[in-house]
Amino acid sequence: MDLEEGQQAEADVVQFEDDSSPEEVQKAEALGWKNPKDWKGAPPKNGFVKARDYAERGETVIPIIKSQNAKLEKENERLAKEFAAYKTEQAEKLSRMEKMNGAALKRQREQLEEEFSARIDRATEVGDTAKVRELRKAEREALKEFDQDAAETKKEEKKEAKDGLPSDVQETIAAWIKENDWYETDDDMQAVAIRRHGKLLNDHPGWSMEKNLEETRKYVMKRFPAEFEDKGKDEEDDKPKRKGSPVEGGGSRGGDGGGRSAWSRLPEDAKKQGDRFIKEDKLFLNKGEDPEKDLHKARERYAQDYFGDEK
Repeated sequence: MDLEEGQQAEADVVQFEDDSSPEEVQKAEALGWKNPKDWKGAPPKNGFVKARDYAERGETVIPIIKSQNAKLEKENERLAKEFAAYKTEQAEKLSRMEKMNGAALKRQREQLEEEFSARIDRATEVGDTAKVRELRKAEREALKEFDQDAAETKKEEKKEAKDGLPSDVQETIAAWIKENDWYETDDDMQAVAIRRHGKLLNDHPGWSMEKNLEETRKYVMKRFPAEFEDKGKDEEDDKPKRKGSPVEGGGSRGGDGGGRSAWSRLPEDAKKQGDRFIKEDKLFLNKGEDPEKDLHKARERYAQDYFGDEK
């Protein structure tokens, strides 16, 4: 403190008169008030405040601050619970999809065994013992190679998952944050986005992450139109218009059977996995069935396996 500031502080203390009672002074000190005589450094910008006025102000302002803090704590607690529930849901979903990958591998192995069994039976019927030996050796080698590949696949799947989130979900979130740079530069917009994202997770658990984040962005744009008005229109004009799928977002609104089938209750990523197994790998099909003509049947088998004993 320089000489001029010290002289000013002393002058302010001399001029300051406080007619507060000892009880009011005690109450004010409990709220943080400091007697001007004990003040060190430059005087307050707006001058010293009487103990009585400080206590009255504290009794008015502090409850409001406490109320606001309580609301923020409740909001943070709610968001923490929603995020924990989301992580649990994603972990369960990941576990189920890993289970379905295992089921698919099991079916592929069974198909391989059936193919060799049929060929061995044909060679046995014509008495070609040399061919039988050759096929059995080839079967052992093929199954050994299949099991090694399956083990590597499972190992890679475990590496891809982090914090209970599948790698494709992590990539979707990272890409969205990169496209929406305001998320990491504006605390207010980020807070609104987090709350909206959590609410959508709770209200629409069957939505894909792409759908959730797109709706989150739209909501933030409505809340902060001034932040988007310069570039928002050009971006929307350049963005290709996409027709909504009747099953987008999963849930009971879309899918086969109008919400009555097991397939319709699957999340979007599980449906994509199922269709890939059926259409590309020809799995979950009974003998003689076609992946296109009997798609509904195969989908239901996949969904039944996905949900297991769950009703």
